[in-house]
Amino acid sequence: MRLKAGVRINGMKPEALIGMMICDSIYAEEVLDCVVTSGTEGKHGSSSRPSLHYAGMAFDLRSYYQTASAEQQEALRARLKDALGMDFDVVREPNHYHVEYQPKEEF
Repeated sequence: MRLKAGVRINGMKPEALIGMMICDSIYAEEVLDCVVTSGTEGKHGSSSRPSLHYAGMAFDLRSYYQTASAEQQEALRARLKDALGMDFDVVREPNHYHVEYQPKEEF
């Protein structure tokens, strides 16, 4: 796993850091370089919905690779989600996967 220049992970919650490690293992199985493109730094979210990046509960991963089709990128997103489990959300954005630790309430 590599951090893109300027990425900050200070203040990341342990659950998010473990999530990064799980994602790194999936990328390794796919023979892809796992690059964290955003952590607690940068501008995220909107005024109506604050981002979990600032709470140390979200990170972004590089998703674009020259040989990856949209179907391959979606398949990787699904693998990440499956490996991370129900307390994580994995959203495919135009040039990255947004991964957030957001525990679901049990009913």
